[in-house]
Amino acid sequence: MGHSHHGHHHHQQEGHAQGPGNTRNIGVALLLNLSFTLIEIVGGLLTNSLAILSDAVHDLGDSLALGMSYYAEKRAGQKLQDPNYTFGLRRLPLISAGLNGLILLLGSLWVVANAVPRLYAPEPVEAGGMMALAVLGVLVNGAAVLKLRGNRGVNSRVVALHLLEDALGWVAVLVGAVIIYYTGYYIIDPILSLLVAAYIFVGAFRNLREVYYLLVQRSPSEVEVGKIRQQLEGLEGVLQITDLHIWSLEGTHHILSLHALVAPDLSPEGQHALKREMRRLITAFGEFHSTIELDYNPDECGDHCPLP
Repeated sequence: MGHSHHGHHHHQQEGHAQGPGNTRNIGVALLLNLSFTLIEIVGGLLTNSLAILSDAVHDLGDSLALGMSYYAEKRAGQKLQDPNYTFGLRRLPLISAGLNGLILLLGSLWVVANAVPRLYAPEPVEAGGMMALAVLGVLVNGAAVLKLRGNRGVNSRVVALHLLEDALGWVAVLVGAVIIYYTGYYIIDPILSLLVAAYIFVGAFRNLREVYYLLVQRSPSEVEVGKIRQQLEGLEGVLQITDLHIWSLEGTHHILSLHALVAPDLSPEGQHALKREMRRLITAFGEFHSTIELDYNPDECGDHCPLP
């Protein structure tokens, strides 16, 4: 029997588009963060607290990161007129996530650089004013984190990490301010700052690693590629899965394509039944934008088929 391709394209992912909810939540978080940054600058000047002024600079960086994320999410969901963008701008949030991760890493290093000298020469601070600002900081940033809790995708996770960093930073400032207020131990402030910086550094590194995996098109960690292949090859009529690829555009939209070498005498009805069974099996492992191609002759089906 001559060589034949029977292609099937099946789209299963539309229901899980990130949608306007992601964009709206990031917009709200951006407004909260930017407004509070202005409050911090005024509060830092009034309390003469370098720690609060430093956090204001850091929050300004977070606001820039949130702005990038907002733009990326908004553009990613738009339909483009240019037919060359066959996936639209779904991967734009990856760029934002990468930049935001780098900002977090640099911000953590900046905190360390400023905290270490204070270990050797602690500076007096206005503890009462610090406590008041810290309570407000925990409430504002905590509300922003909760707003992003339902968002999906690596970009939103990095943004949430920015805001969680701020909330934890203010918890540290609050605890430190209370201790300083009652004991006068100014060294508490830089110690807590270093602990928070270490926590955020680890989180940012993990998110950057995920961005790297997505960029090199590594299969999503929750997808069991070996098991999918094994179960597909166990279907009646399938001789071998010769070309299986699974990747993700930005962490939520997964794509699967495969070539299957099947029995050359498989009837048209058998082909359709086999494809239905393959799609059912694939869907059990998650939601994919999938393409299935059946091949009948290993001699002529290209470099993805095994040699006879």
